[in-house]
Amino acid sequence: MKKKGLILIFLSVFLLSSCLSMLSEEWIKKAKEKDTDTGGVIYRNLKYKCPSYTRRYLDIYMPPSFDEKKASKDEKYPVVIYFHGGSWVFGDKSFIRFFDDINNQLWENDIAIVTVNYRFAHRTLSFAELEKDIKEAVNFIIENSEIYHLDKDNIGLWGMSAGAHLALLYGVKYPKGISCIIDEYGPTDIVALSNIKGDKKNQGYGFLKIMTKKHRKSVSPYFFVSEKTPPIIVFHGDADELVPISQSKKLVKIAKEKGVEVEFNIIEGGNHVFTNEAGKKSKKQRIQKMLDFILKHLK
Repeated sequence: MKKKGLILIFLSVFLLSSCLSMLSEEWIKKAKEKDTDTGGVIYRNLKYKCPSYTRRYLDIYMPPSFDEKKASKDEKYPVVIYFHGGSWVFGDKSFIRFFDDINNQLWENDIAIVTVNYRFAHRTLSFAELEKDIKEAVNFIIENSEIYHLDKDNIGLWGMSAGAHLALLYGVKYPKGISCIIDEYGPTDIVALSNIKGDKKNQGYGFLKIMTKKHRKSVSPYFFVSEKTPPIIVFHGDADELVPISQSKKLVKIAKEKGVEVEFNIIEGGNHVFTNEAGKKSKKQRIQKMLDFILKHLK
């Protein structure tokens, strides 16, 4: 028993020291690299939860104007935190580079971007655990904002599909310091969504049915919208075959009833992820509306 106790103490000390080391100057130096496309600084694969599981990492993309050597302690950049989509069962933080048309405009306006990996949901890992990951990731940014020159009181949350669900879930439950939410075709009512008879190939719906109604409700942003909810911009195609537009309509309705600033953009004929002709045609307008909304609330 004594030997086991010593082993546990040793492991605890080792894990604690490894967690603290990730905030050391040496660790930050190793994580830092130059973005060859923009000239900006990237802090890659930062552990936001320790001990870290494989996917509990995030990247910070600083605007090209950021100069770490010249930056004063008071120099802070507004930040947009991006959560990737993928039906809660696949995807990666690197997906952010598919959207450099909007990213570049954010960086030009001196806004940093954080992109987050989170654990995938399955029969033994509930949405509640995903919610914990998102909370830990945002807390990491808040707690280490001075180290990375980020404005902890000027944060926007951005997500697509499953990522939008997680961005909304955090934003409506923990609105402090969140300036706005960008929701692209995100599920908002998991209770209603789990009753839809959709494509059986969609893995993301498979585990919804084994969740209790109470659990589904607890991870549904719709039920947590309040007067304190940050401003929201919503984009949703009325031909979305995966997440019905009714999900966004419910969110917008309750948000307006609570007095929340909300902008609803319905893309006529747009499918999920806007990959069809109607979705592609709306791209330029969507980007401009998103940029205007972000600049309005993060500047």
